[in-house]
Amino acid sequence: MVYSTGKKKTVGWIRTSTLLLLGAVMLAGCSMPTPPGAEPTATLGTGEVKVEKVAKHSMGAPREQIADVSSSIEISVQAQASGTITGVLKANGASVKKGDVIAVMDSEIAAKSVSSAEASVRSAEKSLSSAKSSVASSRQQLKATIGSLETQLKDAIRDDSDTQDTLKANLESYKQQLADLDSGTSVAGSQAQYESALLQLEQAKSTLEGYSITAPTDGVLTGVDLTKGSAVTQGSQVGVVQNNGQVTIKAKLSEEYAGLARNKKELTVYYASDASATRQASILYLADQPNTTNRLYDLELSVDNSDGFFTPGTRVQVQLTTVEEENVVAVPTLSIVRDGSDTFVFVSNGSVAEKRQVKLGRLNGAYQEILEGLKTDESLITSGQHLLKDGDTVTVVS
Repeated sequence: MVYSTGKKKTVGWIRTSTLLLLGAVMLAGCSMPTPPGAEPTATLGTGEVKVEKVAKHSMGAPREQIADVSSSIEISVQAQASGTITGVLKANGASVKKGDVIAVMDSEIAAKSVSSAEASVRSAEKSLSSAKSSVASSRQQLKATIGSLETQLKDAIRDDSDTQDTLKANLESYKQQLADLDSGTSVAGSQAQYESALLQLEQAKSTLEGYSITAPTDGVLTGVDLTKGSAVTQGSQVGVVQNNGQVTIKAKLSEEYAGLARNKKELTVYYASDASATRQASILYLADQPNTTNRLYDLELSVDNSDGFFTPGTRVQVQLTTVEEENVVAVPTLSIVRDGSDTFVFVSNGSVAEKRQVKLGRLNGAYQEILEGLKTDESLITSGQHLLKDGDTVTVVS
């Protein structure tokens, strides 16, 4: 069959219009936008929400601060007396033990004082011994006399009263003398003299010891500038003993970091070159107030260094928190609802949505720390929360 030109044009136009219409319908069906926050695979109905249990999540590695290992503990060596050096027994760099003699001074006068004090002690001791012997003898005699008088008094019962009265008076007198002896007053003077002599001897010996300059602690001797014949004065510093067995680690902390270390007794320290080799350092001091210049808080640690692990003048890492402390209550950031400067989350309490104000902390990936407002195992609404009001009835769906 042959069509006219007009009919061919009409059929072509209808076919083209139909194809365009079908294409538009298909295009519209494929390009419907997904509302923000909606699940691409499923759409929540009114009042339907999804929840997850509130749990702890890591906010990262333990927080740390770089700190300085101070020079070894330095203790001054001081002269305890004034005098002239007669001998130097230890040189700079020598290892010393507490009490080791470093140098000695002329102590002739002090030695004579000790000898004199020792003689005084011997004399006082002899006098005290003699006094005690005399008291013992007199006591024995008095007891014998009292016994005799008591016998005479019994025998004189039938005698006249004057005789009895005389015996009684004598008996009371001797008993009083015995009581005085037993009280120790008769040897008190000798005892005091002896104790005074002992004290003078102790003081004389202490003075003599002061003429020997000794090490105040174990360590390495440095800074000594003494020669035979040189003079020193009492209280002057004549050297230093460095003790490497115990080192001090110092750091300056921000207010936040100071709060992390406060109320702890120990912190972990290590060299950045080997994080596996750690030591526990005791907290000696953590400032309550910041330094007025830099607004930082001073931290001082003490740690045993008997094995020579730490080198004065180096730097170490101080761990202010542990791995466990970095595991904190955290929620998905998308579950947080913001209203101006306030932040909230919704918790499913049975079938009721509870609006809970929260205080936010650190952010790590998809989770944000919750400092206040939530606790673990609560049912946090993670989908549909932006359409809720406090007290709304909700249905939890999977």
